[in-house]
Amino acid sequence: EVREAFSKKFPAAYAELIAKSLAASMESREEIHGEWVKYTKGNNAEAEKLFESLEGKGTGWCTAGRSTAETQIESGDFYVYYTNDASGNPVQPRLAIRMEGHDQIGEVRGILPHQGVEPMLTEVLDNKLSEFGTEADAYRKKSEDMRQLTALERKKENEEPFAKKDLVF
Repeated sequence: EVREAFSKKFPAAYAELIAKSLAASMESREEIHGEWVKYTKGNNAEAEKLFESLEGKGTGWCTAGRSTAETQIESGDFYVYYTNDASGNPVQPRLAIRMEGHDQIGEVRGILPHQGVEPMLTEVLDNKLSEFGTEADAYRKKSEDMRQLTALERKKENEEPFAKKDLVF
């Protein structure tokens, strides 16, 4: 077991640890009902609320650090989707949308390894992204391109041949 653990690449081992930690700490993971909370650009009090809402929740997001939360709120609004706990209170962060400036999506994050979005929350995310108009379309294109690049990287690591469509991409 020790050899196997040491043979893993650091990012894979870290993602596995985060996933185990999150699974152990998250209550009602199958719950997808919740609410979006907007933390407004330039509001230091809201940066503090954002930090406190993420602290100890095992999201793996850099925003869970106080100084990072402050920096990100300085550069744009920040949206977090919190799912409900057993009492119906929205407390578990599951999705994040970081904005750059007033209308540009900087990144979208989930809580799966590599900050992926859980498939059961795709519709929740898509509904929110629809509020951002054409910026959401541009983000979706970038996101799909990243998914394809990740798939190509896996093929390369596994020494699998690239198909014509891979090379065209």
